[in-house]
Amino acid sequence: MLSRKKAVIDIGSNSCRLVIYDCAGAAVLPYFNEKTMAGLGRDMPRTGRLNEAGCKLALETLGRFRSIIRSMEVDEVRAVATAAVREAEDGPVFRQAAEAVLGEPIRLLSGAEEGYLSARGVMLGLPGRSRLVADLGGSSLELCDISGHACLETGETFLLGPLARSDDNAFGTGKRRKIMTKILQSSQLLSQNADCLTAVGGGWRTVALTHFMLTDYPFNISHGTQLTRDDLERIVTAMTQSANDDGLRDRLQKLTKKRFGSLLHATVLLDVLLEQLDLDEVTVSAYGLREGVIAGDDDVEPNAALFDSIRLYLKTSPTEKLFSTALYRFVKPIGNVKNIGERLLKAACMMADIGARMHPDHRPDLVFEQVLRAPLPMISHAQRVFLALALATRYTSGFSLPAGCGKVLSSSEQRKAVILGRALRLGGVYSGRAGNILERASLTIKSSRLTLTVPESDNTMVSETVRKRHRQLANALGCEAVLNCHAV
Repeated sequence: MLSRKKAVIDIGSNSCRLVIYDCAGAAVLPYFNEKTMAGLGRDMPRTGRLNEAGCKLALETLGRFRSIIRSMEVDEVRAVATAAVREAEDGPVFRQAAEAVLGEPIRLLSGAEEGYLSARGVMLGLPGRSRLVADLGGSSLELCDISGHACLETGETFLLGPLARSDDNAFGTGKRRKIMTKILQSSQLLSQNADCLTAVGGGWRTVALTHFMLTDYPFNISHGTQLTRDDLERIVTAMTQSANDDGLRDRLQKLTKKRFGSLLHATVLLDVLLEQLDLDEVTVSAYGLREGVIAGDDDVEPNAALFDSIRLYLKTSPTEKLFSTALYRFVKPIGNVKNIGERLLKAACMMADIGARMHPDHRPDLVFEQVLRAPLPMISHAQRVFLALALATRYTSGFSLPAGCGKVLSSSEQRKAVILGRALRLGGVYSGRAGNILERASLTIKSSRLTLTVPESDNTMVSETVRKRHRQLANALGCEAVLNCHAV
């Protein structure tokens, strides 16, 4: 799958970040990611100007970014600056200096443009479009409605970032809530009672990571995390207690040292937004502004985004593609019987060779971790665990789900994943992962019989191991294993 490298440089109020993406079709996968917490907007509430030390560090960082981009032979570079440069008195001077150092034009985004591009990024990473997107940066909060389609006319911006409201750190949470609520009174979007809220930005990804720590969540993937108001209240309580609990404070600071000072602000603001919308749950998105800058105005179909990302992530060869296509046809009767959604079934088949180059002694565990944490869009945490369990089981019949993952995936879905994994294993073992051989075989389920049908010309493929895998799958389905070798 041919890909192009595209770089986004995001000059924000808090950080300067370079992300280089591998892009192909609807896939936008991060290839290189580096940031510096320059803090350009640190002094703005008091001085109206950018932080002097932050400007120096940002320019040094941009010089480094320029060298990295050149060395990696990037095909396209897009640089943007947001609230701090937009609002500061000396923003134009800094922008001119930054363009000279970077050697690229820097697009200064309005608040509406910033919200729009963040919404476009969310549409690239999460399924469903009836939602309100809230992007929290260092200085500003952008809101954008993407019910049906994101557009500039639906954006709002508020100076509610932690740097812009740094003076509020002296207040208790009650007063901070009142200030935030008052500032948000002018919002038209919050009065429309959106069906769901999506949170974008490093501050809210940190809220998700804090939630993981406090609840012993089994993995720390912020994208697609769903947080309730009770979860947010737990974080606020922990932050309050940490003032008198050195151990808790150390744990929180180690988790998020650079954002610890803004964690309480981000958590309270998120809860205020939920209260205004009369919602109990928010979804955190790791896709946002930078992905929106890459995507532009192109609409992305969810299945295309997922499947193209799998192909690009695995660098799928023509031989592997042929095998995955044949495997999908082979296991589809199992998917139909067990009501496994077509997109998950296809994704599992596309990833069925993911462990091919791994050491066989460690393959199931390595496969589980790689699938669980793959940078794939358009899937929930439960779907990640489902795919990871199915593909680990594809390599061993005795794989045990790691502790805690049962919180994410129900026992009935776990059973489905194991059955799918056994079906994938049968297809792989029977065919030797050769798609043209697997194309000539089939599985059928009828009258409590699981029939493996192969042409007589391929009967040498039916080894004792194949018979064993056939029986294991049949047992999992509560069926009798039947082998049918027929003349063509």
